[in-house]
Amino acid sequence: PAINDGDTVSFGVPLAWAETAGGRVALPAPAAGVVAITPAGKNSAPCMTLQVTDAQVKASGSQHTPERMDPQALRQALAAGGIWPLIRSSKTGGMPVLDGSETPARIMVSFVAGEPFRTCGNTVLAEARERVLAGLRVLPRLMTDSGILHLVLTDPTDAAFQAVRAQKAGDARVRIEQVPLRYPVEHPRVLCRALRRGDRTLKPDDVIWVLDVQAVQAIGACLAEGLPLHE
Repeated sequence: PAINDGDTVSFGVPLAWAETAGGRVALPAPAAGVVAITPAGKNSAPCMTLQVTDAQVKASGSQHTPERMDPQALRQALAAGGIWPLIRSSKTGGMPVLDGSETPARIMVSFVAGEPFRTCGNTVLAEARERVLAGLRVLPRLMTDSGILHLVLTDPTDAAFQAVRAQKAGDARVRIEQVPLRYPVEHPRVLCRALRRGDRTLKPDDVIWVLDVQAVQAIGACLAEGLPLHE
């Protein structure tokens, strides 16, 4: 915990921290309120409850120009915004480490939703296209110099995706990957295996990161608008 029982917190204040190599990852408060912490019992884990007093969302972090930030500063900003755990690494099988010891050769962004009750990429693009575009501009800064960004989708002719494609036209570091809408196509391990089978230029020790379009939207909101992960 980053706060104590009975504390009053504002939106975006860290409620808890997770330690990882290279720094700490925050759990930001999704609203303003009063915190209650119940200690662990004989048969229960400790519990933190936030009684909301104000649900207004407003910028609580710094606004950045990602093109001017070095990769380490980007990683720290995403960790402070609670977004770093949304990235999956083929090296760790989960969240990448923060210390920069793993730099991905490829980053895959999934616009596909084969799971029930998951928001599809088209819906996210319709609601937050500028945030998604801002997030996509950030990702190459986290890759190797020869890294490639793969956008994974089922229908490249969709109007919402065409708007993204137009922004990326002529970018040699961006590739479009079309996949069938078949469960569990968006699972990070499934996507990594498919990419390695289809791209023989990848070396066995090359690191691949996978995230979905909602995570990209959150990256754009965090860096461009100062909004931590809150929904």
